[in-house]
Amino acid sequence: CAKTNCPHNSVDCTAIELYQKVAFMGRIGDKWYYFVPFDMGGGGIFHSCDLDGENDKQIGEFLHEELGINGKCLFYDNVCVLATCDVEFDEETGTGINTVSGIYRYHLDSGEAEVLCQEREAMRPTYSIFGKYADQLIYTEWDGEQYHLKKLDLNSKDNKTLLEEKAIWGCEVNGNLLACNVVMDGTSELIEVDLETGEQTKVFGP
Repeated sequence: CAKTNCPHNSVDCTAIELYQKVAFMGRIGDKWYYFVPFDMGGGGIFHSCDLDGENDKQIGEFLHEELGINGKCLFYDNVCVLATCDVEFDEETGTGINTVSGIYRYHLDSGEAEVLCQEREAMRPTYSIFGKYADQLIYTEWDGEQYHLKKLDLNSKDNKTLLEEKAIWGCEVNGNLLACNVVMDGTSELIEVDLETGEQTKVFGP
């Protein structure tokens, strides 16, 4: 908020208003882009505004529940890449019985939602996004038993599994380096992967 003498303690302050209603946001150039969920769930609306919070503009709807708990939403080159998790409920009990997950690239200039990874049904969220290196999206995918680390070419949409046969429980991308927690046979290892060369280094573990 850039308002003169604003105490930043009520919804009259743009920053407070955004903090209370926004699910996630990111910056591209001289604009903030953010996602405001519908009050009753089932998706929401992408917005943009100036860096001081002024000139708020609705971009368009996105009719899926975003998933940012275990991963990230990436903003770059006028797009937002995000994983989704739509919960299916039992009509009688109201309890969640299944999830439908996908990875989308939302175009902030047109409001188009492009599918990068096809939706899949599972008892837990299928995908989590962890970062991007060059034109490669780094994410994990649930196969019904464990999470696998994968990379997706954002141009061709071809994907490849990294660290074959290893279960991944969280990772972080910093430049060309990826650090991930690998769990195998009840033991945990911290492995560093050079995304440029593919070289793997064990940092910690048996």
